[in-house]
Amino acid sequence: MSAIFVERDGWVYYIANWQKRFAEPGRVKLVRLSPRHFVRYNELKAKGRSAKTIALLLFKRVPRVAAKVDAAAATSSVPQREVRSGDQRTVSVDIAMLTHEQVLALLQRALGERFPGLRALSLAEIRRLYLAVQGLLGR
Repeated sequence: MSAIFVERDGWVYYIANWQKRFAEPGRVKLVRLSPRHFVRYNELKAKGRSAKTIALLLFKRVPRVAAKVDAAAATSSVPQREVRSGDQRTVSVDIAMLTHEQVLALLQRALGERFPGLRALSLAEIRRLYLAVQGLLGR
């Protein structure tokens, strides 16, 4: 059976053409889950749901493969539009649900610089450091 979701670099991607790939091999079309879908995906996975069930519950139906799928676009029922500066949506996510890579990316974004040595810290230490930096920055 073909995979439906791929977890890579702290993100979860939906394989948009997973059903079609049974009949005809081809390139995988990945769509990164939106923050809302990412949270729901982790909840369903923690409950032990299968990948097929998660796909059906996330999307209410298995979406057909679009002619053009942007690998960085988030899957949602809202029509896609260009994001202009100041026109971004945010979703609150509990830091305990984020992976090491995601918290590290948030920390480096908050600091405005990459620190390769931070990868050596444990997830708990990275979380504490991120929360401390957020407290110092007053966010």
